[in-house]
Amino acid sequence: MCKENHFMKKNKIIYFVILVLLSASCSENKGFVDIQSQEIIIPFQETKLMGSEKTSITFSKILEDSRCPENSNINCIWEGRILVEITVNNLEKFTIGLGNLQSNSQELFTNSFEYEGYLIKLMDVNPKRTTIQQPQSSHHQIILNIKKI
Repeated sequence: MCKENHFMKKNKIIYFVILVLLSASCSENKGFVDIQSQEIIIPFQETKLMGSEKTSITFSKILEDSRCPENSNINCIWEGRILVEITVNNLEKFTIGLGNLQSNSQELFTNSFEYEGYLIKLMDVNPKRTTIQQPQSSHHQIILNIKKI
């Protein structure tokens, strides 16, 4: 009876170790995130992967940064805006922005777009402008809210 008990305890430990290893290997998703709603930060010209569909999102370009500098003595005529280009799956390009998204042309900019069942919304762009000079593009990062719809 003692040998049998020892054998059963040993098997339970082995099963437990296997279970732990399997769950650890499943949770290591190599950058892919299965999301319902999440904020992600993407540095300039970097790519993040999201969703079980393994969608890649790249912060490709800063198209315009006319934001009024914060905490400065500059009086701005308008609030300005920042427009960025996002590339999805290295194929489709979307322009989204923050601030005054009206345009003199027919084009109307927005702060979000839909892609394969997700709403991707631009929440912020850092760094903020604090002087008339624009920060270097390489220092920028965007914050996106990605929500399953």
